[in-house]
Amino acid sequence: MSSADRYSPHYTIDDYRLWESDWELWQGTAVAMTPSPFGRHGGMLMRLGTALTNAIDHAKCSAAVLAEIDWIISADTVVRPDISVVCGAPPDGHIESAPAIVVEVLSGSTRQRDLCQKRALYQECRVPYHLDD
Repeated sequence: MSSADRYSPHYTIDDYRLWESDWELWQGTAVAMTPSPFGRHGGMLMRLGTALTNAIDHAKCSAAVLAEIDWIISADTVVRPDISVVCGAPPDGHIESAPAIVVEVLSGSTRQRDLCQKRALYQECRVPYHLDD
């Protein structure tokens, strides 16, 4: 551990709940979210969400497709996938158990995070994920 790591603040879900603006929390490190997505990203998000909803409805499965909802993984890790599919009814608040699948729409400003850190996190949590370009 470097001395910089030793003196870096370590945040928890309690800190996260007090913050204003858009943040994720990765193993105690605050990560600023990028500004809202552009049209291409938003359009892709809607098409994927609609396709997933239609597939779930067609299968008569009890599941919900959620866009940009916080997933509280642990006391010091919170992420906001572009799309999460949860079994059963949608939660009243944030997602607090592993989703059935998560989807990230890749864009220039989030590509590296999605391909590296978030992919590794989803694999570690054993949550299927889809990265769409």
